[in-house]
Amino acid sequence: IGLARQLGQELGPFGITVNAVAPGFQRTSPDYERQWQSYSAERQENMIANTARRRPGTPQDIAYTVMFLASDYADFITGQVVSVTGSP
Repeated sequence: IGLARQLGQELGPFGITVNAVAPGFQRTSPDYERQWQSYSAERQENMIANTARRRPGTPQDIAYTVMFLASDYADFITGQVVSVTGSP
C-alpha cells in the first residue's frame, strides 16, 4: 500500500501511474478449492452472503480491474489501492 502511494507520488510527474489491486475472496487454486470444500454448506453460504455481489470473485474480475487501471480511462488515478472484493 505504501509502495503504491510513494511510487504514485514520485512517478506522477512523468506521466506514470502506479496502483495496487487487493483481491478478495476467490476460489482459484486447488489448495483453496480443497479448503473451500472442507467448509460446511452453512459456512460457505455465510461467506458468500457477506459479499455484496453474493458470489466469490473470479480471476476475470481482477483482470478487468487491472485492464481499467492500465487504460487511458484511469489516467488520473495513481497511488491507490483498489479493493476488488465484491463489497463496499
